[in-house]
Amino acid sequence: MLKADRSARILAHVTEAGSADVHALAGLLGVSTATVRRDLQELHEQGLLHRTRGGAVTGPVNLELPLRHRSEKQREEKRRIAQAAAELVPDGAVVGLSGGTTTSELARVLAERGGITVVTNAVNVAADLIVRPEVRLVVIGGIARTASYELVGPAADLMLSRY
Repeated sequence: MLKADRSARILAHVTEAGSADVHALAGLLGVSTATVRRDLQELHEQGLLHRTRGGAVTGPVNLELPLRHRSEKQREEKRRIAQAAAELVPDGAVVGLSGGTTTSELARVLAERGGITVVTNAVNVAADLIVRPEVRLVVIGGIARTASYELVGPAADLMLSRY
């Protein structure tokens, strides 16, 4: 199993359970406890979880799994949702898209079709659409959230209220 896959599974497990034991994670991942300890330490140093003696916890604040670790989870379901949602969008429409893995998939589906305007506060959606001249793109500014790649806060609220 690749290190990135292990990290994503560890984060998903800790997020869902609230905590994780080194031995349980080793069994779940099919790797040694030493490998799990190294992975937990690295995730702790990245601020994604809190390392404890014998395991890890989400910490005092609920951990939001970063977008890059969620994007591959249930990919086919997200694609089907995006296809169904895109069918509801008429040509020439203005569509608001926030951050998230399903909305990112919707942005890709809409971009394939073109002929729409997308207003977004999501940096990843903007990055996907900026290279698509057939889509008019409006990006809302604000304070960047590292977990969701969204721009939020008073500046985002003000710009959106005026758009």
